[in-house]
Amino acid sequence: MRQLGQATIDHARATDGIVAHLLLWVTAKDRATGQPATMGLWTGDDVQDFVIDGQTRSYFGAGSFIDGDPVTMETGLKVRMHRVRFAPVTAEAAQLVRGYDTRLAPAELHRALFDPVTMTLIDTPHRLVRGWINSLPIPTPAEGQTAAGEMIIASSARALTKSLSRTFSDGSLRARASTDGFFKYTDITGEVETRWGA
Repeated sequence: MRQLGQATIDHARATDGIVAHLLLWVTAKDRATGQPATMGLWTGDDVQDFVIDGQTRSYFGAGSFIDGDPVTMETGLKVRMHRVRFAPVTAEAAQLVRGYDTRLAPAELHRALFDPVTMTLIDTPHRLVRGWINSLPIPTPAEGQTAAGEMIIASSARALTKSLSRTFSDGSLRARASTDGFFKYTDITGEVETRWGA
């Protein structure tokens, strides 16, 4: 169950209204340097810093050019796919799409709530989704049209689907310890007849 901060609960009880913004944070690999790089985009209009998990992150404003489907919370181990649509018209969004290798990059979605009158942040943004980028096609629009891409983020339950097949080969065991010959004969198991007691 999602835990909301007391300031958020108190503001919701006051029924003054809330302005919600979506925050997208991606940790990908820079194609130019090969080093990890982070990028934050949000539905606001300008660059803004948010403190998330005790760290200050800078999010670049993408305005109405970024949008996400409503996040449905569900218990269980099902891998859920979350869609975030955006148009890489800002320099930062274009850098994320074309300058970074986002294949299986960790991604997070947060929601920031603002007071509609003062437009001040009510509470620390709360996380909606944590997972990995499943796909992010590079949009190439027709002449005179605006590009629009769709990022699909797989939920963190995908980590439970990772297989451990490397641990069942002789080569993988010897890569860890050269004297480990436990699976030495697995390639010919069942092909060689061995008499009982031999």
